[in-house]
Amino acid sequence: MKNFKSSTTLLLIVLICLGCVDEKKPEKDTAAEKTESSPNEISQMQRVVNIHDELMPKMGSIGMLSSQLKMKDSIQYQEQIAQLEYSHDAMMEWMKDFGTKFNSDEIMKGAELSQEKQVMLDIEEEEVLELQILMNSSIEAAKESLKKEE
Repeated sequence: MKNFKSSTTLLLIVLICLGCVDEKKPEKDTAAEKTESSPNEISQMQRVVNIHDELMPKMGSIGMLSSQLKMKDSIQYQEQIAQLEYSHDAMMEWMKDFGTKFNSDEIMKGAELSQEKQVMLDIEEEEVLELQILMNSSIEAAKESLKKEE
């Protein structure tokens, strides 16, 4: 179990660091390549990474809200606590899975994906969008429960 936690922690740190790197891509040389996408468009990979980056700070909120609800020591909060913990676990699992499917060049430098990896990225995008909904809804439900208590 310790190796799993160490591996998960390491993966989490790597993904956080990768998400924080701000590298400039070299300009494309040919006119044909320049017409493929406008400079304001972001790649599908970058959209997925951006959603991940948006969700990462919410992991702290999940932990804080879960602790606050647990301190209430009431059976009425068990559903919100379970939903928060499920959201947290789902995010950790998604990051682990994503990190095993794509390398840093693909994630951070926009390296071209094989057809197989493109299919995986399509699935990962759907999953991270579902994860976004799950995390946001569990946080909102917990906040609402705490507001009612005030």
